[in-house]
Amino acid sequence: VSAFLLNRSSDLVVYDIVYLGNSLPKLQGGFNLTFNYGNWKLIARFTYRWGNKIFNQARMNLESMISTNNQAASVNSRWRKDGDETIIPRALYNMGYNYQASSRYVEDGSFLRMQSDTIGYSLPEKLIEKVNLSKVRFYVTGTNLFCLTKYSGYDPEVDTRRATPLTPGVDYSAYPKSIGFVAG
Repeated sequence: VSAFLLNRSSDLVVYDIVYLGNSLPKLQGGFNLTFNYGNWKLIARFTYRWGNKIFNQARMNLESMISTNNQAASVNSRWRKDGDETIIPRALYNMGYNYQASSRYVEDGSFLRMQSDTIGYSLPEKLIEKVNLSKVRFYVTGTNLFCLTKYSGYDPEVDTRRATPLTPGVDYSAYPKSIGFVAG
């Protein structure tokens, strides 16, 4: 992710490229934790990503203040008069100055997600031998139960279907992963 800054010093025009980060993570992966206690078993599966940046296009759309469309609550703390200290610029109806891409919308995309969590109970063998079974197990699995991140968007795993090779790591406000449960 980089931005071009235009600096005008007298008649000299200089274009600077400012490095704002990379959409590719420095580290990503997953791990499992398994706990057994008697006939109980807990399996937790985690995925993580660290060291990547996301351009929050969805936030830029919600803070543009360019039209009468609904805006994010954060624009209520926009600049209004001299002396105001805020990172949200003033509202300019029908002008594109607030809708320009800037480093303000580049965020850390690191996260730790509990991908799935399964808790199960196996009936004692002595109990099920009487009905001529070798094993009976009851379980409940939850998926996408939580995601720890500082990212302000819906989901730090941004939608890659709308991204192009020129726009990886751009959040276009896709639906976040749903929480699900299965029992058996």
